[in-house]
Amino acid sequence: MNHITSVRDALPVCDAMGSEVRIEILETILKNKAVNLDTLAKTLHLTNGALTAHIKKLSDAGLIRITFGTGKRGKTKICTIAEDKILIDIDPTPQQDSGTLFRLPVGSFSAARVLPHCGMTDENGILGETDDERYFTHPQRASATAVWFNGVLSYTLPVPARAKGRPKRITLEFEAGALVKDAPLRIFLDDKEVCDAPLKMLTDRRGVLTPTWFPASLPQYGSLKTLTIEPSGVKLDGLSFPPAPHTPTAVSFASPGAILFSARAGDYNTDIRCTYEY
Repeated sequence: MNHITSVRDALPVCDAMGSEVRIEILETILKNKAVNLDTLAKTLHLTNGALTAHIKKLSDAGLIRITFGTGKRGKTKICTIAEDKILIDIDPTPQQDSGTLFRLPVGSFSAARVLPHCGMTDENGILGETDDERYFTHPQRASATAVWFNGVLSYTLPVPARAKGRPKRITLEFEAGALVKDAPLRIFLDDKEVCDAPLKMLTDRRGVLTPTWFPASLPQYGSLKTLTIEPSGVKLDGLSFPPAPHTPTAVSFASPGAILFSARAGDYNTDIRCTYEY
């Protein structure tokens, strides 16, 4: 996967893909896995000169890879796909200028009360065994890339150093999906339930960051949820709810079946992101 961390750095990729001919070139390479230039030219009815210009733009953008092989007339150039996924950060460091940003790994929960269906993955595969709640106490859970559960997970919220008074706003962002259809995610701040987050069971495709070995029986990506805590009230994805503890010390997620994704799985390059603004 090619991870591009700014929109300006994405310009060569966007420019390279802004052509119907170059999209057809990529589709032809994908269909055949590897194609030489002569075959591409004949298939797409292009002259060698026109094809060369398109190939150079795709190669310079890092979308295809050029190698040399043996053809009927000696060496020939072979085209293959260089990247199967591209992630572009539109806003790589949101709100850092106006507040203090913390990133909580999805496996860094401080308490767990779970039943099957539950489990975790790290970068190498299933962490421990699935449907065994004992692994939710294992120290290695901090390396989890995805956590799915039936029950409650609680996370202790960080305390900003040198904080001046109470924050005017706390924002929590996280990627979550449903294990079963229409399973809600109830959100608690300290011991007070503040809102329900509607979740979807998303299995129609693999997530942008989800590895190929990730269990096919699980949701492959989730929706990005944003919880904002202010003195005037709580907002979830823009919907307003009554006020909650102004400076909560913990957030808890309760569900009969939910999954949380980290920065290394799902669609979004994020863990549980917590921002304090003063």
